Amino acid sequence: MRKAPPRSTSLRQIFGRQNWCSETSPLACVICSELNGTNFYFQPRDRVLNLQDYRRALDSFVMQGAYNPETKRPWNKEDAEARWAQMQKQATTDQANCAAVASLPSLRLKLKELQQQQSTPADAASK
Repeated sequence: MRKAPPRSTSLRQIFGRQNWCSETSPLACVICSELNGTNFYFQPRDRVLNLQDYRRALDSFVMQGAYNPETKRPWNKEDAEARWAQMQKQATTDQANCAAVASLPSLRLKLKELQQQQSTPADAASK
């Protein structure tokens, strides 16, 4: 088995993102248009949440001193900031995953072309 050229290998790695849909939820890829960096996919509730609304909810938890089950104490500013940073990162990741999934058809075509180019010189040399 021949080693694929570096560009071909990187395209194959991108195809791994197609599993993101089945690993999170089939709904995640249906709602990709909403995952634009201002929203994120909240897997425990299987829904899309707006970052700004989520931030307001976190601020409300802090003001009310609501119980935080993860820390087993009331929400504080540090907990809210840590969760906010986590959800911002999630929104960015969701946006990138959706972009990768959307580009899969054209990337598959490129990979097929590269594989054909790779096999053509080898076929010609063996004749």
